[in-house]
Amino acid sequence: FESAALSPDGEHLAWHYQGVLRVQRVANGGLAAQIPALGSVDVAAFLDADRLAFQLAGQLTVWSLSQQRAVLTIGLPARLSPATWAVSPGGRYLAVPTGAQVELYDLHDGRLAGRAELGDGGGIRRRCEGLAFSSDGKQLAALHLELARHGLVCWELADGSPRLDVKLPTSIHEPLYRGPA
Repeated sequence: FESAALSPDGEHLAWHYQGVLRVQRVANGGLAAQIPALGSVDVAAFLDADRLAFQLAGQLTVWSLSQQRAVLTIGLPARLSPATWAVSPGGRYLAVPTGAQVELYDLHDGRLAGRAELGDGGGIRRRCEGLAFSSDGKQLAALHLELARHGLVCWELADGSPRLDVKLPTSIHEPLYRGPA
């Protein structure tokens, strides 16, 4: 395996091996799809029971099992680490770090749905290390690196307002967050 993913309903397993992304039915092992994917598939993730997203050659592709074809492609920033992008619960949005910003794409039509700033860190450029949506999909958090110290920024997605912007402790003995000062 180079990359693997299980559908949310547990019906399909997607895995990449030797230039082909295969989707198998878990119940009987039958092949549901065979997608040519020359090169390395960095991440494969099911958006829902029918749609599979995967990163290959600088783009994110959304494949429909029922239609047996790519239904959407989104160009990703050069040198994007696959560990840094995130998909919202329910598979509606894709969050991608782009320098000092995070872009949010609608995975139904591919349009840019929003953009959030990582902040300047007091004039020091921040680099996104990872993204995560809350379980209800109402907030988005970004782990960032500022010089040699990590921080966390969290936004409300309804209006894009920042909810939290903290530097993380350098010691495991420090509390993660003390609340408003």
